[in-house]
Amino acid sequence: MHLEGTAIYVMLASGPVKILAVCLLPSRPMIDLDLSASFSGGYPILMAGDLSAKHLAWSPRPTTRGSILCDYACENSCLIYGPDTPTTVL
Repeated sequence: MHLEGTAIYVMLASGPVKILAVCLLPSRPMIDLDLSASFSGGYPILMAGDLSAKHLAWSPRPTTRGSILCDYACENSCLIYGPDTPTTVL
């Protein structure tokens, strides 16, 4: 796996929630295993971080890893919230 991160479990009245802070360096490829391993465990999950994944749904310059992330989200009922503007200026 190439995804780096830290996870904690928070106990809410409704049950545990897994919270992930993640980073996927631009030099490393995104693979489905990165996402499926992160979302395993059967708990509700909140993932926040920088995956360097761009898709037309949230960026004017799509990338392969953006397509992987979008496909995974669509197939697994995930919601994606990205910034409205670029986080870096090239």
